[in-house]
Amino acid sequence: MKKLGKTSVCAAVAGVVMCGGVAVAGETYDAKGVGVGEAKSTVFPISKDHVVVLNSSEFASFTVEQSGNPFNGAKGPCFGLIEIKSGSTTGGGRCILADQAGAQILITWTAMETAADGTATGVWNFAGGTGKWKTATGGGRYSAETDTEKKTVTNSITDSFQLD
Repeated sequence: MKKLGKTSVCAAVAGVVMCGGVAVAGETYDAKGVGVGEAKSTVFPISKDHVVVLNSSEFASFTVEQSGNPFNGAKGPCFGLIEIKSGSTTGGGRCILADQAGAQILITWTAMETAADGTATGVWNFAGGTGKWKTATGGGRYSAETDTEKKTVTNSITDSFQLD
């Protein structure tokens, strides 16, 4: 297994954070926030300029800036596969998070770029869930930075979502 700087797209998507408070149907929420968790990814070198990353992260919590945001405190696993070949990044995965009340949140993420330092960036979107998250829409961009020595991941997310 080879060390790959700071690579983990973990969840890119998982970054949507929830704050305590009551979610209101039809309301739009700002998703700007940060998720922090444990990085468990495995890197498979294929050749000099080609690697595949089996991505796995366990987010302890997402924290969003907007007060009363129902995504604040969301936690859970993110997983997927990223391929980096000749400087081009492809791949994606899912996050299955739980909000503070225990409702499930399904998020998809798509890797778009990996910087020289290993920071992975891409897009995330809601894909379903339970309770108030069943019909959630929206998403945004993410930037996931992994510290391979500490085995931690910090996933910054942006944009917005709506609970219908």
